[in-house]
Amino acid sequence: MAKLRIIYEPQGPAAEYVPGGLACNHLIGCSHGCRYCYAPGVLHRKREDFMGHPALAKDALAKIARDAEDLQAAGDTRMTLFSFVADPYPNHEPAFWPFTRAALAIMGAWVRPFTVLTKNPLVAIQADELLFTPGRDVLATSIVFTDEADRENWEPNAPDLESRWLGLFLADCYGLETWISVEPVIDPAQALDVIRRAAAEGIGHVKVGPLNHHPLAKTVDWRAFGEDLAGVLEETGIDYYLKHDLRPYMPEGFACSTIETEEDQP
Repeated sequence: MAKLRIIYEPQGPAAEYVPGGLACNHLIGCSHGCRYCYAPGVLHRKREDFMGHPALAKDALAKIARDAEDLQAAGDTRMTLFSFVADPYPNHEPAFWPFTRAALAIMGAWVRPFTVLTKNPLVAIQADELLFTPGRDVLATSIVFTDEADRENWEPNAPDLESRWLGLFLADCYGLETWISVEPVIDPAQALDVIRRAAAEGIGHVKVGPLNHHPLAKTVDWRAFGEDLAGVLEETGIDYYLKHDLRPYMPEGFACSTIETEEDQP
C-alpha cells in the first residue's frame, strides 16, 4: 500500500483514543478556547493563534479520498478518528461543517469506518445523520463537568453540556455506538457523576484520563480518585478504558479496560 497522505497512525497518548486504529486531522485549529487544550503544544503554535478560526488542511479532501481508496484496496479495516487538533464541528463556525461532511461522505463512499469525536454531537447527528452507518461508525464527545458554570469557565466557546448529552441520545436512537471522553479529570466528583450518568443513559463506554501539565493537577489526590473511580466503575458496570497516565493511581489488580480494541483483535 502506498504511503498515506493525511490519514495516519497516531502515537503516544493520542493512540489510546483509537487503539490500533488511524486518525485524520482535516481541520487545524479550534475556537472553543478550552483552557486544558493540549493541541497548541503538540503543534508548537501559540495558544492565541491556535484558538482562532480553524482552517482546512492543504488538499485535505483530495488526500482523504486517495487514502481511503488505498486503505480499502489493501483490505485495511481499521477505524479512523476525526480528529485530534480540531473539533470536526466547531461551535459557532458553521462554515467549516461542510468540510467535515465532505470528509465523512468520502469515507462512506469507500466503506471506511470512522469515529467522530466532537463537542458538538447534536449538530453532527442532526446535520449528518445519514453519513453515519450503524454498526460501523461511532459518535463520541468530551464531557468532564456536570456544572455548566464550570464548563463555561474551562470551555468558554464550546457547546453546552446538555446539548452533548442530547446528541449522544439521538445517536443511540439511530443505532450508533457512542462513548464519552472523561478527560481531563478536573473536578473528581463531577467526573464520577459524568460516569454515573453515562451508565444510566446507556453510553457505550467511557475513556478516563487525568489532568496533566496544569497547576491544578497537583492539587488533586489522584490515588483517592483512583479508589473512588474503581468503585463507581464497579457500581455502574459501564464499559471503560483508563488512560495510561491514570493507571498508576488505580487499586492494585484493577482491570485497566473492559472494551475490546482493535489491538486486541486477531
